[in-house]
Amino acid sequence: MAYQFGLMLQQRLKVPVGLIFSSWGGTKIETWMDKASIMQHPEIELPAQLPPPTVDRQPPTALYNGMVHPVTSYAIKGFIWYQGEANKDAPDLYKSLFPQMVAAWRKQWGGGELPFYYVQIAPYHYGRDSTNKGPQRLREVQLNAMKVIPNSDMAVTMDIGAERFIHPPDKITVGKRLAFWALANTYHFKTLPFSGPVYRSKESKNGRLQLYFDYAPLGLTSYEKELINFRIAGNDNIFYPAKAKITNEGIEVWSERVKEPLNVRYAFDEWVVGELYNIEGFPASSFGTDSLMNLSTP
Repeated sequence: MAYQFGLMLQQRLKVPVGLIFSSWGGTKIETWMDKASIMQHPEIELPAQLPPPTVDRQPPTALYNGMVHPVTSYAIKGFIWYQGEANKDAPDLYKSLFPQMVAAWRKQWGGGELPFYYVQIAPYHYGRDSTNKGPQRLREVQLNAMKVIPNSDMAVTMDIGAERFIHPPDKITVGKRLAFWALANTYHFKTLPFSGPVYRSKESKNGRLQLYFDYAPLGLTSYEKELINFRIAGNDNIFYPAKAKITNEGIEVWSERVKEPLNVRYAFDEWVVGELYNIEGFPASSFGTDSLMNLSTP
């Protein structure tokens, strides 16, 4: 993925692009964070002494000390980040840790708001390993992080997940989606599209909800696929399968079982294949019109 990101930048910028690669699969965000940041969370136990190298990648601060801090003397243009699956069962904690980590890394590289581009975790069938709708909620945390972390943007992978393989094989698309963000916002290629549609607001119309989106200047599309991943709820906060159709204004959502709808969820499942895009070809993230985290679905 990182190679594909760098390759696309090099092809567009016509200059060499260097990448510093620090990664370890299956790790939690805590291990990539510095001690000062972790100490702000008393619920996280800091090891009195880190284990010998190559033994355990998970203790808080371990990979920060071994794979991040040693390269802080290098001048960099920004960061790309692809992590989250290992934190799927603690999305509320991730909501705090993620912006803290970004702020700490930026401080280590001299302050300011270096670009931080990251990948939303892809749909995957976790099965027994998942609790409390964790993966869905983590995707929502990642989506909302763009509003919390300055100069950050997210590549969406709702359409390229693999049901039984936690690491989607299509790394080219992921790398390119990150590169589009960087080219547009860091290197100022203003004519390039870079984002999928992002939910903005809703309006109740005759027992239906009309949804409006940013980053869809030419409109929305499902490439002739039926919109099957929408659910709708009323005052009881029980989300029922809903019908949906693309309109000139956005998307209209309704269900005969919900006479006075209040909120909509899109693709709020562990494993799902997203079907909503903008005309430019970028997918929408899973999203909700509400801020509920514990939902009931019949």
